[in-house]
Amino acid sequence: MKLYIKGMTTYQCKIIVINFIESFGLHKINDSFKIIEIAEKITGELYETIRIGLKDLKFELMDIQTAKLIDSVFDLVFLSIQNADVIPLKSNFYTSISEDLGHDPEAKLIPHLLSKVTGESLKPLIIKTKIAQVKKWLKYDNFTLAQIYVMLDYCSVQHLSNQFLLVEKISIDDYLRLIGKI
Repeated sequence: MKLYIKGMTTYQCKIIVINFIESFGLHKINDSFKIIEIAEKITGELYETIRIGLKDLKFELMDIQTAKLIDSVFDLVFLSIQNADVIPLKSNFYTSISEDLGHDPEAKLIPHLLSKVTGESLKPLIIKTKIAQVKKWLKYDNFTLAQIYVMLDYCSVQHLSNQFLLVEKISIDDYLRLIGKI
């Protein structure tokens, strides 16, 4: 089960939250930015006890419905980008995700919830996921940059290259040299 925790912004915060959750005999499987995944499924009284305890520690445990919605957003972004070579990306990701999740695209609920829970908007999540996919395609597949920029709905190869440099801190050419493709 994934627990989405608002306010867990530093490594020290994460350690405090993990120690608190493990004090209930729960076992952490994984942790990432603002998300703690535990082996057990918690509901009812234990969930409420953890929520109140985290609030006392100045953190906020997001409700299960919100957590499921955020998890669905992560999954949709990942799957949409991962399969962009088969199903072209829609140019407006916000509307696409809202429609896929059955929400009014004008409500802007999804980006607000994501920002509230993770502290970052949908755009950085999309960019990071796209760049991770670019790296995968460059390393394992024989796609050209021209093909990749079209599949991932970039306006040009230069736009793709600039975002790659911003996210990875190296150019695409340097990355290709690093993985032995040049």
